[in-house]
Amino acid sequence: PKLYHQDWLDYGISEQTLDKYDIRYYPYKQQIIIPCFTQNKQLCGIRIRNTIEDVSPKYCPLSTINGDSFAFPTGQVFYGENHNVEEIKRTKKCILVEAEKTCLKMDTWFGKRNISLGLYGSNLTKQKLLRLISYEVSTVYIAIDSDFNEMYDDDFKKFEEKVFKMYDMMSPYIPNIWVVYNNLGYKDCYKYSLTDYTREQFNELWKSKEMIE
Repeated sequence: PKLYHQDWLDYGISEQTLDKYDIRYYPYKQQIIIPCFTQNKQLCGIRIRNTIEDVSPKYCPLSTINGDSFAFPTGQVFYGENHNVEEIKRTKKCILVEAEKTCLKMDTWFGKRNISLGLYGSNLTKQKLLRLISYEVSTVYIAIDSDFNEMYDDDFKKFEEKVFKMYDMMSPYIPNIWVVYNNLGYKDCYKYSLTDYTREQFNELWKSKEMIE
């Protein structure tokens, strides 16, 4: 059914965005239903977000009560292509984020100017790189979750490694690569995505983004 889960409304995702991205709810399993479409608007699979606390994993393919599975190769497609690719092609810019939830809140914030794509994690595959090249992107903003508490701790070094791995893949083809992360020292923001911050904090982080060279 077409139900708006209160958690996502409280997070700041609008009903208009939930409608636009065809978000549904599966009451039997208490799961938010997230369909994934290609840039040609073809359904390629369906994922879910568990809403029950401590149920793991938080995100996984939909499996219905009768055993049907809607798994798909998440390494080959981005989330949000069907709505955001035209703006990405027009601006030649793209923001790479981890989860669908981040893309959705960016749609609420930016509407038609949304240039985010979800990676379904924090890794860039060769197939996704080829898709970025096909969009003729010249500027990419790496905006994966800030999985660290303090700058230069062990977790930060792992975060840095992920960023530079993506940079090394893209740099031969994409001239301008930036990273947007918690470099302002906001406290209690472990594993925050860009849209977990307030809009004011997001604006400040965006101003302090760093070009990778």
